[in-house]
Amino acid sequence: MKKRFVDSGFVITCDEHVTELDEDTVHKFIEAEVADYKQLRGGIEFIEAIPKSAAGKILRRQLRDLWAAKEETVSSA
Repeated sequence: MKKRFVDSGFVITCDEHVTELDEDTVHKFIEAEVADYKQLRGGIEFIEAIPKSAAGKILRRQLRDLWAAKEETVSSA
């Protein structure tokens, strides 16, 4: 069975703003700005950089693999 991914977000953080930004703050911002069906129900992941190819395209597969690895560690714990 193919695993279905829900909408999730990846946030790039700068070192100087790490203490100010957390998942709850991002959820509150998105809740105020977008419609209900566009909410990020899959969660938010903070990363240092978005993986890109040499041509500058976002490598979505690496993001999916990163998210899947996180889900496996959470479910096995």
